[in-house]
Order: sequence, then C-alpha cells, then structure tokens
Amino acid sequence: MSAAPELLRLEGVVKSFSSTTGERGELPVLEGIDLAVARNETVAIVGPSGSGKSTMLNIIGSLELPDRGRVLFEERELSSLNEQELAEFRNRRVGFVFQHHHLLAHCSALENVLLPTLAQSDRGRSSGHEERARDLLERVGLGGRLAHRPSELSGGERQRVAVVRALINEPDLLLADEPTGSLDRAAAAELGELLAQITDERALAMVVVTHSMALAASMQRRLELLDGRLESVEVPGSPGA
Repeated sequence: MSAAPELLRLEGVVKSFSSTTGERGELPVLEGIDLAVARNETVAIVGPSGSGKSTMLNIIGSLELPDRGRVLFEERELSSLNEQELAEFRNRRVGFVFQHHHLLAHCSALENVLLPTLAQSDRGRSSGHEERARDLLERVGLGGRLAHRPSELSGGERQRVAVVRALINEPDLLLADEPTGSLDRAAAAELGELLAQITDERALAMVVVTHSMALAASMQRRLELLDGRLESVEVPGSPGA
C-alpha cells in the first residue's frame, strides 16, 4: 500500500516573543521546527506548559505568523496567500477545537455549529448546512439537544458541539488545542474516542496538542516539543511503548 500524500509541512519554523520582564529582548519559543503530516494521519504534540505547543498549532492554522521558516499546505506556502485567501483557508480547509470551546452563550447548539457557514459566499450550499449540522449533532449523541444553549449543556456536551462546529465545513485538517483539558476523566475519554472515530471515518488529518497521555496514545504518531524542538516520543499505552 502506498503512503498517503502529504497535506501539511513545516520547514525551519522559528518563533520568538518579546520578554515581559524587560531583562531579555526576545524569548525563543520555536527553534527550527520541521514537521510533515500526511492526509488521514493523526499526530499528538505533548510537552510541558509554556513550551510553545499552542503557538505551533496557531502557526499551522495561520492564526499566527512565524518569524522565519515556511508553512505549506498541499505544497502551497501560506505566506503567499492574501488576507481573503487566508480567511477562506481557515474557514474551509481547517477545523479548530479549543480547550474552552468558545461557544456563543446566546446561541443554541445548532446555531453555534452553523456559525462557520455564515462566512461562505456560495450560498447555493447553504440549504444543506442545517441538515448536515443536525446529522453531525445526532452522530455525537446530541440529537435531542439542538435547541439547548451552552449553559444548559454539560462540559462534555459543549466540547462535542465544538467538535461538530469544527467539522461543519468538511475540513481536511483538524487542529485541537487541549480538547480534553477542561473535562473530567470520563468525559475526556469519551471525547478522545469520538475524535479518533471521526478522523478515521472522515479521513481527516489531525494535529492535537495535549497534556493527556491517554489522548496522545490514541494518535498514530506522538511528538514532544521541548526546548523549541520536536522529537518522537513513545507514550505509555501506545503501540510499541
């Protein structure tokens, strides 16, 4: 069987931030990151707090720019895209799941899921968006909670809504930043299983930043970000560990 084609590549990505203490000029966070992710591949990034995991995820999703280096998606360098093209890339090609779901409090679960579709200009597709949202919410066990607002949902349910929102535009890449970090153990395990099932069923690539060794173990590849660089790591419970 031939290897899956490459979807994403980082080449020599460097990122620093200004010191808040004034004692040093720049604090290096990422120091020459190289990473290739194939279509349908799942990758976990682990490492201590403050090591730059979320920064790297934001750079992959074009929410932040690297100081140096290149980010390529389907061999096209993201820095070559204009603002409108970048906005479309983030809306159509990438789905984001954050630790603190970022659902709108005044919107129902269904309305929150549909929010990413509002930015699309081809309204011809809009008739299918609500049906797709309902089907996805049913798929994650929330078919009876469509009209509930976030305050009426449990933490695990809110995070499942966030996952469905990330999937509504059928992205090629799912980026998840500590998706189980605010959940109890049972809800975290349930969400981890859901992410694994959905990425497999829908042939998505996924890069997940996590402190959870259980979630990391469910990914096909595990990497550790330490001192600004990525290294392969075996996680207890993962194949071959």
